[in-house]
Amino acid sequence: MLIVLIKVISIFSLILIGYIANKTEVLPASSLTYLTNLLLYITSPCMIMSSIYSNTLSPGLIKSTIEVSIGSVVYFIVSSIFAYLAIRLLKFKPKEDYGMYICAISLVNTGFMGFPITKEIFGNTYLYLMAIQNIFLNIYLVGFTPSVLNIGHKVKTGFKHFLKSMCSVITLSIFGGLALLFTGIKPPAVLNDIIIMLSNATIPVSMIVVGIQLGSSKFKTLINKYNIIATVISMFLIPAATFIIVDSMDFLMVETKVTLVFASAFPTAVMGVVFAKQYNKNSRGMAEIVSLSTLISIGVIPFAAAFLSAYYKL
Repeated sequence: MLIVLIKVISIFSLILIGYIANKTEVLPASSLTYLTNLLLYITSPCMIMSSIYSNTLSPGLIKSTIEVSIGSVVYFIVSSIFAYLAIRLLKFKPKEDYGMYICAISLVNTGFMGFPITKEIFGNTYLYLMAIQNIFLNIYLVGFTPSVLNIGHKVKTGFKHFLKSMCSVITLSIFGGLALLFTGIKPPAVLNDIIIMLSNATIPVSMIVVGIQLGSSKFKTLINKYNIIATVISMFLIPAATFIIVDSMDFLMVETKVTLVFASAFPTAVMGVVFAKQYNKNSRGMAEIVSLSTLISIGVIPFAAAFLSAYYKL
């Protein structure tokens, strides 16, 4: 457990570096676009591919892959329904923002933050399973988020739009890694070394980017009743419920349980802001919840990692 805590402290100290760099104008808010592109199009795809094809295909890995796939589908369905019932029961206003709050609660940042943190704390096998979970996050994001955001409104979102959105570099790197894993093909040594070197840059760059995002946020605007309630639901209630449910299922592999619970503990995905803006919804409110949940995750994720490691004796 001490080793896990040391790793977590090391990772999250990079957020502080990013925050200070932003406040001192070493890395201003304008640098976010370039650093994010570096992550999305170069380092993260390399990290995902290497983590997948470096595994050895086994009956246990196949079983956990199926379990995580089914569990992820169930998670997004149940969390969305729970979010809808919660905001109706608590009478969120205005009603036009119901879809935004549902997405803010159910979308988790298992790609941008989840990949590097999972790799560093739990290793390649868990990163591979987190990548499987991320496939279904992307399906939910591009296939259902537009409809959820526009609850009560008519929006044209055809199959072409879905297919185009799914063809991201991250998604393609996941399927590329899976193809290499199932065929047993390994990249040439030189290419593999390049992929590994680029993948190693993902963790520091991604955490520094989180620090820049927090440094660019105006914390006074984050603190309002609905933002706090939505963040409490997404960062505390849903992860706790997820743990209670999956831990009671003795037939699930430990790797599956850890992946599903740890995935639920991540803050709201940044892509939710992009989609809210694209469909002319409350993108500012979504951005506020992203920032608030990310800030709280600095405490939640280390606790979740340490707890899961100790509880399941990893």
